[in-house]
Amino acid sequence: MDRQPVNSLRPGGQVESVYILKRKLLKKNPDGSRFLLFQFSDNSGVVGGILWEDAQTVYDRLTQGRFVVVRGEVQEYREMLQVRVQDVRQVDGGQFDLADFLPVTPLDREILVTEWRQRLGEIRDAGLRALLTDMLEDDDLGWRFQAAPAGKTWHHAYVGGLLEHVVRLTRIVATVCDLYPDLDRDLMMAACYLHDIGKVRELEYERSIDYGTEGKLLGHVVLGVEILDEFLPRHPELAPETIWRLKHLIVSHQGSYEFGSPMLPKTVEAIVFHHIDNIDAQFDGFTRVLKEGRDTMGADSDWTGVNKLLGRNLYMGEPEA
Repeated sequence: MDRQPVNSLRPGGQVESVYILKRKLLKKNPDGSRFLLFQFSDNSGVVGGILWEDAQTVYDRLTQGRFVVVRGEVQEYREMLQVRVQDVRQVDGGQFDLADFLPVTPLDREILVTEWRQRLGEIRDAGLRALLTDMLEDDDLGWRFQAAPAGKTWHHAYVGGLLEHVVRLTRIVATVCDLYPDLDRDLMMAACYLHDIGKVRELEYERSIDYGTEGKLLGHVVLGVEILDEFLPRHPELAPETIWRLKHLIVSHQGSYEFGSPMLPKTVEAIVFHHIDNIDAQFDGFTRVLKEGRDTMGADSDWTGVNKLLGRNLYMGEPEA
């Protein structure tokens, strides 16, 4: 079966292709009969779907977040594409390339890993360097770090997003530490990797990007400290104060209680790192909103639509002549 990307669908066309079932919602008609609403996704976008026949049975046999084969007619409804679903069935996803269905960093992940390894080699504290290298080379944690997104919706919300975020932070840290040599460069570099390492367990990203049960109950800050604790017994050479400072960088990196930090920054490295982390996260999030605005608002608009998370629209600049 040839795959039909979401962004290739056109009104009046037929579709029979594999997507991820992003959402299913059972609704009731005024006469008591039921129908199903869907969201199907791949790495090119999301399309809605509607099924009128045998809705309850179909709803019961489908699992949200799994791969499905969808067959139906593409329609336009309220100026948006929608598939009038004739058949939808769940399939095993092991035969499909995840990169076809989830957004992926546009950067080469092998190059990013190489750059992080180079940064590791610059860490002067041998014990800290050994700890971070051990974590990177661990079979389970290593692949998760390279695959995990850094978020679900706001910043670096795609496969490889965490790795990209970490490497971008190391570039900023290198510059900032040159400007402020009193900062502990080793701790700052370690913070780039450790501050969000809990996201490898907070988020699920094997079929779709979402928060897992463990992530919803504990959050990436707690999970990050747990992951660090799993590796510390292998590195008894690390000084207790170094360990305290590493954990403090994890638990304070969000900067305030209202944004999820259980502890306010109390070292100069923690204060500076919080702002560095926020710069990269906000830059990625805002540029994504601008890109989506250019894609959806048309060539004549110089403003995005109102973003619900930001509570405002953003200026894109005057349209090109």
